[in-house]
Amino acid sequence: MHCGVCDRRLDSHWNHGRPTYRCRHGHTSTQLAGHPRPKTLYIREDHLVEAIRIRLGDQDGDGHATLESDRTRSSRVASALRNSGRFVVCDNAGWQLEEIDSS
Repeated sequence: MHCGVCDRRLDSHWNHGRPTYRCRHGHTSTQLAGHPRPKTLYIREDHLVEAIRIRLGDQDGDGHATLESDRTRSSRVASALRNSGRFVVCDNAGWQLEEIDSS
């Protein structure tokens, strides 16, 4: 997953007990906060996985998710994404799938 604002990879972390991705656009705690920068980008993994599953046409979901089925679903979606030759680009407006440039 990449940031559509700064083209960095998104960091994975936990937020309110859920797996989430974020991009702070190069900000670290060692930098002074005086420079203007875009707002931090946050994406919940469960929302993104479900949206990608639908976009890729994965019809195995039954609407009754459990912790184990969420893990299975995430693994299945990650495999489908790798096999499709695409990756996720997120920005504050949403997300999109882009083709991996193999050149």
